[in-house]
Amino acid sequence: MDERQSASPRRRPGEQCARSIQREASPSGHDLRQVRPAPRGPGPNGSREVRHFPRRQDHLLRGRPCGSRHLAGQSGPAAGSANRPMSLQAGARLGPYEIRAPLGAGGMGEVYRARDTRLKRDVAVKMLSDALANDTQHLLRFEREAQLLAAVNHPGIAAIYGIEESAEGRFLVLELVEGDTLAEKLAAGPLPIAEALELGRQIAEALEAAHGRGIVHRDLKPANVKVTAGGRVKILDFGLAKNVEPESPADTISPTLTDATLPGTVLGTPAYMSPEQTRGQTLDRATDVWSLGCVLYEMLTAILRSDPDWGALLRGTPRSVKRLLARSLEKDPSRRLRDAGEARSVLEEATGEIGRGSARSAVRRAGVGASILRTFREAFVRAPQETPAPSAAPRLSQLTFAKEIESFPAFSADGSRIAFTREVGRVRKIFVKELVSGEESQVTSGPFDDVQPAWTADG
Repeated sequence: MDERQSASPRRRPGEQCARSIQREASPSGHDLRQVRPAPRGPGPNGSREVRHFPRRQDHLLRGRPCGSRHLAGQSGPAAGSANRPMSLQAGARLGPYEIRAPLGAGGMGEVYRARDTRLKRDVAVKMLSDALANDTQHLLRFEREAQLLAAVNHPGIAAIYGIEESAEGRFLVLELVEGDTLAEKLAAGPLPIAEALELGRQIAEALEAAHGRGIVHRDLKPANVKVTAGGRVKILDFGLAKNVEPESPADTISPTLTDATLPGTVLGTPAYMSPEQTRGQTLDRATDVWSLGCVLYEMLTAILRSDPDWGALLRGTPRSVKRLLARSLEKDPSRRLRDAGEARSVLEEATGEIGRGSARSAVRRAGVGASILRTFREAFVRAPQETPAPSAAPRLSQLTFAKEIESFPAFSADGSRIAFTREVGRVRKIFVKELVSGEESQVTSGPFDDVQPAWTADG
């Protein structure tokens, strides 16, 4: 999955995320958190009141993406709805829309698969929870989400079909996107480099379209990205989106709907928020670029961290992509990559390089194969015809016997030792085994994953 060699130093208490967090209401089921500096004095237990944002890595290791809710037009298991009753049951009607099944519920919103009986198609229906259905501020935010979605027309962004009302309240009718979320895909480990770069390119392209309309998503994360069976990306859930840079007066969202957020209030998922977003500062498209960097790094490592361990990247990751990640995860927004379009361009070029490199490797392999075949044919023609001795069947031997999952084997140059990765609790560590004596030793430690061991030339 991720951190290959040594674990990066942990963040010091008080750096960026040393803040106490209060949960508030969010219309789309997101964590709406108000952040204020933590008290500097000692707490009740004598320690300083410093609370860190939760790390998502442990959940990834166990296949449980943290904070993954099936919202905003996602199809899949009703994640989140198992813990609370949904307002509507299968067969209920919202005007012409017949509820088929719940898709998920967050703190403030509920999403259902529904059938549009007029147009004979399946859609996603999103509505506020009963407790907020008559709350003016949340209704404004709900309507703003609809207007922002309607302002962007791009194949990489799940579309909105309309905003409707029924006796049950106001609801959005959205494109139903089939497939897994990126968070679900990453639960199995990092993606192949070519796939990660292609999905990253599509995400950057969709952000570029939104930014071109002055819209910042503010909650980009793997759980809000769907990947269809055909490998197409769809960004979901614009419930926290904000219109920051309208292109022209005609594009301006109504002033009463521009942003229902109070100054200093922090919205989003802390693990993917830029430093300026965690501080409740004024945001622009640079905050989405930070989130894009987090998502791209996670695709290549299956780890979430804002202080990336470059050694954890998959081998073969292009240098241009490493530079892109470094620029995207620059903590100072004035020095950060400013444009999702530039990220898209870099990823396009890197994807092409990987494709060309694969083609060249295939040609080289074909050339070597042809040379070997030609040499063998010449030797066979010249050599006296003899009946070859039957070759021995290959024999497989088990070398490790732990009950935990083991992976990434690598033999030393002399074949006397094998290095491999084994699960230790909730992380993976590198072990070395002497094949003659059978002695094993753990060679790495720490709170993060260490994978893909490799031997030096001298063993």
